[in-house]
Formats: sequence, C-alpha cells, structure tokens
Amino acid sequence: MRQPKQPLYWIYSGLILLLIPVIIVLMGLYEKSLSPESPLPSIPPKEAVLHRLAAFDSTASTRHL
Repeated sequence: MRQPKQPLYWIYSGLILLLIPVIIVLMGLYEKSLSPESPLPSIPPKEAVLHRLAAFDSTASTRHL
C-alpha cells in the first residue's frame, strides 16, 4: 500500500509556487527602479560642438595664467 504524503510536503510546495510570481514581480520592480525617470538630453550636432570648442580655444589662447 502507498503511504499518504505528508502535509508539510503540500505546504512547502504551495509556498514555492507562491514565491515564484513574487520573485518575478520584485525583479520587475527592481529593473524599473534602475531606469532613469527623465530621458537623457539630446546630443547636439557635431558642428555645434566643434563651434563651441573653437570658441573656447580662442578665448583660452588669449588669456595668460
């Protein structure tokens, strides 16, 4: 004759089945907290950056420390 399974077996298996969705939800919340709330600023065009660098270089070369 087969012996009946212990009640602890059913309790532990039920807890494991409940913990799996909880872990998945917590992982989703953690990933969401890592993402920035505001979008990153846009990158200016290459010409604008070069113009600013040229302006800085011209002012820096005229000043003497």
